[in-house]
Amino acid sequence: PFDYVPLKEVLKKLEKREQAIIYFRYFLDLTQTEIAERLGISQVQVSRLEKKILAQLKVWMDATTAKKTVNK
Repeated sequence: PFDYVPLKEVLKKLEKREQAIIYFRYFLDLTQTEIAERLGISQVQVSRLEKKILAQLKVWMDATTAKKTVNK
């Protein structure tokens, strides 16, 4: 199912703050609390944003993967 995962492409579609949250969380392995402190927002906001971002990434990746499958 992961013949082509366009992660880099879809990450570029995110707003800068959203990119920062993903970078901090999954590349630097920071906690939501640590991210919140760096961005000056609450941990609850980070949690909500992270959930929204991951859902959006899934939609974009599903759409991009479907396009690649159709074009084969």
